[in-house]
Amino acid sequence: MAAPSPRHRPGDPEGVIISFRDITERQRTHEELQQFAALVSLSSDFVAISGLDGRVLYLNEAGRALTGLDSLEEARTKYVPDFHTEERRRHVTEVEQPTVLTDGRWEGEGTLRNFKTGAVIPTRTSRGRWPPSSVTSPWRSGRRRS
Repeated sequence: MAAPSPRHRPGDPEGVIISFRDITERQRTHEELQQFAALVSLSSDFVAISGLDGRVLYLNEAGRALTGLDSLEEARTKYVPDFHTEERRRHVTEVEQPTVLTDGRWEGEGTLRNFKTGAVIPTRTSRGRWPPSSVTSPWRSGRRRS
């Protein structure tokens, strides 16, 4: 064994361990998420995400304009039922939500209301469970319609 050099004393580290990890997939996923975020943000459709409790987590700019909300912060103070008339709330509770929970998806005619004007806006509505992997068959062809 060689005698310790003046710079190296017994017990000092003798080397360095270097580790490299391929992050290609992580970068690709990040880019895809950025593209998806741009798609949702720039969509002219109402696009929203809510928690299972119905609280709005995200509402894109088109959705905010349609419903008379000035900001995402304002949208986050709302719950999904707030966007509907009383009659529509019953349909959501009795038909749409149970169908989403059992089938993973519901599509049909619907309405939204504008918070500033009170106007009722007819819509074509699609609701889906998130994440879709929790649904037995997310691409089921037998979708229920109103």
